[in-house]
Amino acid sequence: VLIPSSALPSHPRARSLPPATMAPRALDVDEAGFIELFGGIYEKSPWIAREVCALRPFASLTTFAAAMAGVVKNADESVQVKLLSSYPELASRAGPASEPSSFSGQEQARAGLNALTPEELDKFQQLNTAYREKFGFPFILAVRRASTQTILSAFGSRLRNTRAQELAQSLSQVEKIAWMRLLEVVPPEPTGVLTCHVLDTARGIPAAGVQVRLRRLDGASFDGLEGGAATKAFVTNADGRLEGPALKGPEFRAGAYEWEFEVGDYFVRAGVPTAGQPFLDVVPARFGIDNPEEHYHVPLLCSPWSYSTYRGS
Repeated sequence: VLIPSSALPSHPRARSLPPATMAPRALDVDEAGFIELFGGIYEKSPWIAREVCALRPFASLTTFAAAMAGVVKNADESVQVKLLSSYPELASRAGPASEPSSFSGQEQARAGLNALTPEELDKFQQLNTAYREKFGFPFILAVRRASTQTILSAFGSRLRNTRAQELAQSLSQVEKIAWMRLLEVVPPEPTGVLTCHVLDTARGIPAAGVQVRLRRLDGASFDGLEGGAATKAFVTNADGRLEGPALKGPEFRAGAYEWEFEVGDYFVRAGVPTAGQPFLDVVPARFGIDNPEEHYHVPLLCSPWSYSTYRGS
């Protein structure tokens, strides 16, 4: 995985590493540097990085993440449970001995778990205790983009699962957490693109001439620089597609995005019967990019009265 010499990882743990680990090929450092850099991707479990180190080289961050996940999946159940037990309870009141890693601390803070009311803290304490007593390991959820209500709802539903179901669910969650941590430490290969296609389902044809806008929901510019463009504008061609990818290269970053499609204007110009006050005018479609190394195709199928979207290929 190539890393520009100027692209320093954003996580404080990574920024504190020796300069050698900031070389263009972060995955090609010696074993000690490799374990130092990636030993905390799975909470306080450097043994995973140590095993994966011997499997190098990796073609991409995606294959590297898959190799780490494979080590966990192939481990004995007792080892898996020990790994899960390395993660801190959510909103825990535990003392310094159970202090979360800097990764976990930041993740819980982003979810607002460091600013709960006394009543919410009591609720978390009760659920943490009930969960650990039933399953023998802490409740784990990738909370970085979750609300307090989402977390509490997930607690309630998962407490009804069997231990086997929760073991599988928890391992899935730590894999998701590991991927988000990797994205903070190592920039992914710039191989992904975002494309779009608009189809007129009222007439069964591509929707040509539709005005389309794209923006990041965090308000950041597409080039990541202050003062850069925060919105992109397109017009679909005769095939209902954009002329090339909407995003590619360094602009194609993980995050939440929104399309806006001017379908009301399109159907009026096309002479399709609509109401005086169009039922659909500007159609928004919010979506997330999790892996910048993959192709995300996010089309729109629409009529004057309905629309749908999905992740295509």
